[in-house]
Amino acid sequence: MATLPTGVKVPDSSDSWNLINDLTEMGLSANRVRSANSAQEAQAIVDALASTTHPASLTEPLVVYRADINQLYVHNGSGWKSIQAGGVAGENKRLGTNGIVTIGNLSIDTPLIYKFGNYRSTPNFCAYGNTYFDVISFAKPFPTECINIQITPTWQSGDSLEPIVFDGVSKAGFRPFIVGKNVLSNIYSFNYMAVGR
Repeated sequence: MATLPTGVKVPDSSDSWNLINDLTEMGLSANRVRSANSAQEAQAIVDALASTTHPASLTEPLVVYRADINQLYVHNGSGWKSIQAGGVAGENKRLGTNGIVTIGNLSIDTPLIYKFGNYRSTPNFCAYGNTYFDVISFAKPFPTECINIQITPTWQSGDSLEPIVFDGVSKAGFRPFIVGKNVLSNIYSFNYMAVGR
């Protein structure tokens, strides 16, 4: 990006083409796009404009760059909408006792949030004819609730690949278990995806 004498940054012929980043940098330097470090700061800008002669509206929307999540949002007078491709909330987490560690966490404001990961471990205990694993806790709990969890078994060191179900679901995590199995020595691996809001 080249900087004009006015301080506005514009694309330069030597730049690699990156439309979203170029527009974001140009907008921020021109002071036409406001920057905020949280959803609360962004909403405070909308609230402050509401009492002026130029509130956010369909004809004059407010564009805010959320620096905390590197996303552009627009407020049209009635609500926020991401205006960037790839604005999907999620969390990729890998857990277990066999050396797999957390590899990342991404969470942004959207109507639905997705959290996914891989678990590989031996079960924790047997009770009521079932085999239970440790509780899987999300790095960042869902703000409101966990709506659904999908578990896909990927590997087992025993005789057959057992279906893995869950209980104890909360916005902070869930506990997987195997129905009708009482074996603690097998190693299990499964992928999970949780959907919440």
